[in-house]
Amino acid sequence: MSMQERVMDTFKMSENRRILLKVAWQRLHPLESGVECFLSGKPLTDYPENHCVPIMDVLKSPLYYGLEFIGANAAPSRFRRSFLH
Repeated sequence: MSMQERVMDTFKMSENRRILLKVAWQRLHPLESGVECFLSGKPLTDYPENHCVPIMDVLKSPLYYGLEFIGANAAPSRFRRSFLH
């Protein structure tokens, strides 16, 4: 699966806004969601050098062990580029 296929735009109906969902397999990238949550948390979000997309939530698939969906605010293109890596 390419990087472009791992990220999708979607809509969070409860908040009436667009969000990004990133698909992550823990067996391929075991630290991905943990590192992204760490970098998008306080106090690191206060640093202008930090270009990590603010993570809203990490959802674990009930059907596939190790499959996670990382949810983030639909952000300006500078954040979108960093979310793809």
